[in-house]
Amino acid sequence: MPGLKVEGKKITDQQTIAETCNEYFIVIAENVERQSKNNNNINYDNDNIDSHTHFMEQAFTKPYPSVKRKCTTTKEIERIIKSLKKNSYGYAEISTKILKISCPFISSLINYICNEMLFWGIFPDRLKYAVIKPLHKNYDRSELSNYGPVSLLTLFSKIFETVMQIR
Repeated sequence: MPGLKVEGKKITDQQTIAETCNEYFIVIAENVERQSKNNNNINYDNDNIDSHTHFMEQAFTKPYPSVKRKCTTTKEIERIIKSLKKNSYGYAEISTKILKISCPFISSLINYICNEMLFWGIFPDRLKYAVIKPLHKNYDRSELSNYGPVSLLTLFSKIFETVMQIR
């Protein structure tokens, strides 16, 4: 990004541009979260119905289906790793090329970790870390509103996410 117009002033300092983009993207995320919360609010009639009791009654009126855990396999992990296309680095700074080369040596370990995650129903917080980069959408490159945030996750996060989607 060569320069950025903010409130009529041109910013060229890379640190200031990064901080400005960060603040702008945080506001966008907060607005999306606020909208989501507003859309999901449930209004209960005040006919002496306790909302918590009402929720519990609704939750247990239908039987839950049985949950069957299906483990992933080393072959499946290898297939997922081989299917990764872009040579991106993400937060962990491990390239797709390195991951593909090391696949025969690490696929059983990744398989074990995936199966533990499936068993316990946990997606580790460390795999949620991302590098956020501004992506130019259209028009004037100096206008901040013409950029959107792109999250570059770790490759391991992409592997585990794919396994979770398959299940």
